[in-house]
Amino acid sequence: LEIYKKVPVPPHSADQEIIAYCSPDSTYAVTKRLFDDAKKSILIGIYDFSADYMKEMVLDALKRGVKIKLMLDIDNKNEQDLFDELNDSGVDAVPAPSCASHRAHYFSSSHEKVIVVDGEWSLVQSGNYSENSIPLNVKDGGDPAHFRTGNRDTGLAIRSKKLAKFFTTILESDMALELNGPE
Repeated sequence: LEIYKKVPVPPHSADQEIIAYCSPDSTYAVTKRLFDDAKKSILIGIYDFSADYMKEMVLDALKRGVKIKLMLDIDNKNEQDLFDELNDSGVDAVPAPSCASHRAHYFSSSHEKVIVVDGEWSLVQSGNYSENSIPLNVKDGGDPAHFRTGNRDTGLAIRSKKLAKFFTTILESDMALELNGPE
């Protein structure tokens, strides 16, 4: 692994809105609501991205003029294909600087699941964008007639520009490690 410069983590307090969510019940519904409300930008740092409906959600935001950045720890052909499709569609997509990268190896894996929406909302969660971690349960809390099972994952969406700036700095710094790595 390359030498990594440690990042100071300042204390943060949230005095605005916080949304707690969990899978399989509400992760998709909360994520969709925040993505649909996005006006300017969505920054995604995620380990596993394999759910087609999440790809469509990203592409829908892109079509509305929302700038999308994605850092993905690519470790299989299907993920590479999804990554390439999003990149070709206009997403600013960068592989994570992990051992799965062909360029920079700063982390064994980039296992984060952090999403920043409009520089205001930070979604910090345990689940990925896979069908098991974010099942397609459109109704918050789950529709009993159409409920999809999945993993028990949890997350918090925190409305705080200060926290969003912190996570944006971390993700963009990690993206720069990859982009500035050797050819």
